Amino acid sequence: MTQNSIKDRLVRSVSIIISVILVAILLMTDLSVDGLMEAQFNKILLHEANSLITLVEEEPEGVDFMFADEFRPEFSSRTDTEYFQLWRNNRTFEKSRLLSFYKINQLPKTELPVNTHVFMDIRLPDGQAGREVLIHFMPQLDMDERIRRKLARLDDSERSSMYLALAVSTEELDKILILVDIAFLLACIFAVVVVRYLVGKMITRGLTPLNELNRQLKNIDIRSSGNQLQMVNPPAELVPMVNELNRFIEQNTRLYRNEQRLTSDIAHELKTPITELINLTEVAIKFPHEKELSETFQPDVLALSERLKNIVNNILLWHKSQSTPSGCYKQDLQQISCLSSVKAVLAGLSCKYPGCEQRVAFTGEFLQAVITSNVFAFETIMKNLLDNALFYSSAYTRVSVEIKPTVEGKTCLALTNELTEPVSGEALNHFFEPLWQLDSARTATDHFGLGLVIVKSFCLHINASITVELCTLEENKPGITFALEL
Repeated sequence: MTQNSIKDRLVRSVSIIISVILVAILLMTDLSVDGLMEAQFNKILLHEANSLITLVEEEPEGVDFMFADEFRPEFSSRTDTEYFQLWRNNRTFEKSRLLSFYKINQLPKTELPVNTHVFMDIRLPDGQAGREVLIHFMPQLDMDERIRRKLARLDDSERSSMYLALAVSTEELDKILILVDIAFLLACIFAVVVVRYLVGKMITRGLTPLNELNRQLKNIDIRSSGNQLQMVNPPAELVPMVNELNRFIEQNTRLYRNEQRLTSDIAHELKTPITELINLTEVAIKFPHEKELSETFQPDVLALSERLKNIVNNILLWHKSQSTPSGCYKQDLQQISCLSSVKAVLAGLSCKYPGCEQRVAFTGEFLQAVITSNVFAFETIMKNLLDNALFYSSAYTRVSVEIKPTVEGKTCLALTNELTEPVSGEALNHFFEPLWQLDSARTATDHFGLGLVIVKSFCLHINASITVELCTLEENKPGITFALEL
């Protein structure tokens, strides 16, 4: 399958457009030159015919044509021959001497108004292509005739008009016009070739920054640090592209590193219970008759299996939140009573945290609060937030849940609990990273650093946001608040 080339299309399109414009200009110029030469030829022909008319005078004795061949050799030469013919009263008055040597010895004549002329393309008596100017005129009066007619009070309408035809060969003119046409044709071909070459060079040079960008992209390795596209004075059109590519590279580098860390953390979380299972099994095999060991073997294996199951279930739930299109959760919206929903979640956590219903205190408008959201997503978020709050607080402390409006008109659900161990502000930045845990929590059997990640993922699906901040409770005890904006 042939690939479409932007460069080839640009070169072809720009070359065609410029070439058409140049050819049109050259064609108009050629036509203008042809017309100018034709007009100049006609002007000279008319000028020469008028000079012959000045030789015609009307005298008292009649009309006199003061023409001499020795002074006008062009009318008697066999080369570059010119022909003329005069008519008076529809009869030939005078004509070129050379006309008598040809079978066709008359020039074409047509009726015209007085003091007008017409140009005609004809075939000359010698067979050459020619052009004729035919003029209908009144002969000029000499001084004596003018005086006589004035004294006799004669009307000029009684005078007889005359016709003059002057014909010359146009073969030289045609040759020149052909040469001019050939010159313009060669100029058109040359212009098209030059335009094609120059446009190709210019576009190739213009695409140099894009080629440089492509070269740098080939050398990008997201496994190494400092991957940034560096272009010196990039074109304005490439600046947004370079910025977006750098952002994309940075995101992919971060995702790659997170994936590496996540893979390592998952392996670490799975390795510990698997190793314990292997050790228990080996000990049981080695000491099959040890009564104390046999009594604890099955509960220990069950506990380790439950831990593995919890890890896998949380990973699958996180994967489901990541892979499910957000539109699925936004379409299935229902009216949810916050109190009923949270109590249902606490009922599910009661086996894990006995008496947790008494530890959770509802304040503010929570008792009557009703929201519109996806039931599964909302309860999953609340389950993980409450699980996290109950786990990381003392068994005798209370967890506060309240609802309050925000400045933007949203609903904010705040969940606050006391901390058994202080948390640094820097640690807050890692709370929503996959499989990240406080060091002291690494030995936990049912917390794996995925709860808050699942919360963050489902928040994105229902257009909610989750934030966390440290706070100070009564008696200056350290606390932490998770704020869920719906």
